[in-house]
Formats: sequence, structure tokens, C-alpha cells
Amino acid sequence: MRKAIGAAAVALGLAVAAGPANAQFIVDDWTLDLSNVLPGINGGGLVIDGIDVIDWNRAVTVTRAQRQNGTYRIVGGLAFDEFEANTTPGPDWFGFNTDWELTATFDVTVDITSEVGGIVGFTTSSGTITLYADDLTDGDGSVQATGFTGSSPTDNYGQGFDDGVEIGVFDLLPGDAGFVAFIPSFDPDDPNAGFSSGILTTNYQAQDGTIPPGVILDKNGNDIGDGDLMAQAGPETLEPTVDGGLDVPPALNADFIADILGNVDPSFVNTPNDFFLRTNGSVVLRLPEPGTLALFGLGLLGLGFAVRRRQLKAAA
Repeated sequence: MRKAIGAAAVALGLAVAAGPANAQFIVDDWTLDLSNVLPGINGGGLVIDGIDVIDWNRAVTVTRAQRQNGTYRIVGGLAFDEFEANTTPGPDWFGFNTDWELTATFDVTVDITSEVGGIVGFTTSSGTITLYADDLTDGDGSVQATGFTGSSPTDNYGQGFDDGVEIGVFDLLPGDAGFVAFIPSFDPDDPNAGFSSGILTTNYQAQDGTIPPGVILDKNGNDIGDGDLMAQAGPETLEPTVDGGLDVPPALNADFIADILGNVDPSFVNTPNDFFLRTNGSVVLRLPEPGTLALFGLGLLGLGFAVRRRQLKAAA
């Protein structure tokens, strides 16, 4: 019996010590170093440190959701508008959202888990989010990201989210996500019908090798932009499109959406199975907790070796 316990302890200890840690901690005071990515900004010294959270605003988003049986495919773009940081590197964040911007596009699938009284609950299934940094002053033809900005449509709706330098790709992780709510009436003549509101929280893990070296650093200056890095987006607040009504701006020009979900007809009207929305929310970074499970694994290893030593002494 003791021999079995000793062997089990050693095996379990090795497995826990070598395996991935499930516990995570939020990364605070991290640094975004875009000096090499956008050398034309701030004299090649574009570094923002002390970051805790990055926010995006619903005005600069464009998102489309299409239902396919028990899933929704959600494709869209967003532009970050604020760093919540402990330090201020300079006026207007070295030209942030004037000379340069940080954007993202995403293509994710969520599984519907419940439908009660017009409220649809779901969990995340699969997908990716891709981050971009864009120099708006370098003359390469890139444009500033423009989403659902208000009640006056422009020709630039949906442009500028994916024309920068790619600085990271994150895979969607499965888990509970949130809900969307629909008003029971879906009459196109009813200005209050259709998609109403919702809340969404999603978790992502960085694809190894997609974040350039030295771009994301912890507060001690260590590069953390590898496959262990995780990001949590949300809780996002989901809102209907312009004016809270059903009609999508006819000038919508989101090429990355059209390529995947098809072109947008000017007469398009939101339905529960195919609708546009805008969101606002925030992103925090997470890393696996390095200590707890490793210590537990070493303790099990110690127990196993102690039992084994006693067995050898008894046999002698």
C-alpha cells in the first residue's frame, strides 16, 4: 500500500509541477513599447508604461452578428480610445488617436445555451482577435478607424480597423460569455424592435510568435508577449446601431466584414438572426499564477520520495 502511495505521489507531483497553472493574475503596470513598430511617432520613442486597462468606446466600433442554427458568428472591429495608466507619458499620449491608433478586428463564434423571454444566453466557442498599431501620418494611405459615430452616416463607416501593423493574434477561449436581449416585436416598422442590449465577457490566449519581441513588457521590463499571455475583454456593453433603430447606415464600408459575411445592402434591416451593433468595454492582461501549483507539486514530490526512502530502508 505504501509503495502504491509513494508511486502515486511522485507521478502526481511530476504532473502538477510540469503542467500548466490554471490560476491567473491580472498584469498591472505593464508597458506597451511601439518604438520599433511605429518608428515615425514621437521620434521613435513611442512607449506607454504603467498600463492597467485599455478601453474602447462604442462610437468607434462596428460589429455584425449572424445566426446559424444554434450559434452566432460575430465579426467586427474596434478602436481603443483610452489607456488607464499610472503615468502620463506626454500630451495626448504622444499623439494617440491623432497621429496613431490601436485597433482590433475579431471573428468569433458563440454557442446559444438558452432562449427565454427574448433573452439569448451563450458561451464562447472559437475565434480570434487581431491587434494593429497604425501610423496615421506616414502617407501609406491608411485611414483612422471610423465606426457608428452617431446619427449622421459618413462614407468612412467601418474603415481603418485592419490597415495598421499587426502586433498580436489571440485565440478565443471557451467558457461562459453573456447574453443579448431582444424586444419581442420584430416589426421592421417598429423603431424599437429587434436587438435591444446585452453584456459580453470573452477570454483570449496569445498565439505564440505573433507579438513582436519587446512590445509588451511587465513592470520589471520582462517581455511577456508569448503564448502564456491572456487577455480578458469585457464586460462589454452591447447596444443597437445608430439612433437605436433598425436601419444600418447605407454608407457602411467595412471590407473585413463584407469579405466574411457578405456585402451590406443599403436596405438592410436588423433581425434577431442578422444584426449590427456597437459595443464599449475594456481589456486587461492576465498571466498564469507561477507559484501555487508549483509549490503543491513540489510538496507531492517530497512526499513520494520520503515514502520511497522509507521503503528502501525497510527492505535493507
